[in-house]
Amino acid sequence: MFPYQEGLTWTRALYQNGGWSAVSRAFKTLPQSSEQILHPPKYFIHEAPVKVSLPDLRLSLGRGWRRIDADVNGEWSFYLILDEFLKSPSTSRQAAAGWAGDRYATYENTTGQSTYVSVSAWDTEKDAREFFDAYVKRTTLRYADARVISQRATAWSARTSEGDVAIELGGNRVLLVEGIPAKANGRALIRLLWARSA
Repeated sequence: MFPYQEGLTWTRALYQNGGWSAVSRAFKTLPQSSEQILHPPKYFIHEAPVKVSLPDLRLSLGRGWRRIDADVNGEWSFYLILDEFLKSPSTSRQAAAGWAGDRYATYENTTGQSTYVSVSAWDTEKDAREFFDAYVKRTTLRYADARVISQRATAWSARTSEGDVAIELGGNRVLLVEGIPAKANGRALIRLLWARSA
């Protein structure tokens, strides 16, 4: 799956739905997400992404941390993140489908350590479960030195040389934290993310 191929498929769907005038109108009514390109019917019904917000975690991470990036991954980026390690396009595509919205932030401290946090919303609890399961598998492949701390139906965590990792499932949402610093209170950080992400 390549982005230019998906764009061509999307444009073809527009043309089949309303000819060149539908393609021209798309320049004024742009897709709101990569999901709308990957699934043209969602563009036609204007299914808007769910807005997800994250709290500022600088104080929770400790002294000397700053946020260096924050944005939305979208279905396409989640597919890429999964498939970099799963190496199974059909599995990665299935796990990223059902995306409804997300927000991520990346933090860095003065020594160069980084922490990545993400909360994503999914169309259904089944979609969230598929993504959770795939991300756990991806994470075990991503961190060769991962030592599992906890493994439950809705929560998985491990210790790695790059900091602790936590993946949690709650209804139709999935929370990801990678690179929890040793001096941070990981449980408090996760509670804050669940409580303050909307």
